[in-house]
Amino acid sequence: RARLAELKLLRGDKVAAVQELEAIIAEHRYQPEARNVLSGLAIEAEDWDGAIKHARNVLLGDPENVNAYVNLCVTYFRRGLIDQALLVATTALDRRREMQLPEPAALYNLLGLIYLEKDDSRNAAASFLRALKENPRQLDAKLNLAALELSYGDFDTALKRFDEALKLRPKDPMLHTSRGVALRGLERYADAEKGYKAAIAIAPDQIEPYYNLCALHHQYTNDY
Repeated sequence: RARLAELKLLRGDKVAAVQELEAIIAEHRYQPEARNVLSGLAIEAEDWDGAIKHARNVLLGDPENVNAYVNLCVTYFRRGLIDQALLVATTALDRRREMQLPEPAALYNLLGLIYLEKDDSRNAAASFLRALKENPRQLDAKLNLAALELSYGDFDTALKRFDEALKLRPKDPMLHTSRGVALRGLERYADAEKGYKAAIAIAPDQIEPYYNLCALHHQYTNDY
């Protein structure tokens, strides 16, 4: 029933989906699928108390539920409660390690973002790499690591990661723009221009590729 309600939500029938999800938890207080969907909706609405309530109820019934830990961690992170987010992520990973359960890539990716907020780039990079070790297709971790590598000036490695990501999401304008930044750093200006133009072709209303194309010609090619 929770999965069917989630499908209703994905089809755009939010009112009916929420009614069904709330009916489920009225009958089964700790039902994890329904609670996790409601927690995700609360996060989207910035209803932080609601998100925490649903996630905690899931963990009362299923103390190892990964999605609940992720929702709880995301909630604290977006509220700016970085230490609480760190505690949730590390607690969840420690518990799973002790029980010899798989360690979720999503939690390691969140841990990387938390370390970035704490200006700890070394542990952030290590967390993103661990996320990719657990799941090589974890796109968020791949992109976060690539962005970190761009900030270090490691353009070649960042480019390889953006190329890998584009195989999974070839129509993502942000990826084409970011790839263009890496190419610009490698002084491959013509290729960078193609990347920005590819992003513009996909999403002509986005500002970033126009800005980067302008910066490329102004600061690097001098094509005034």
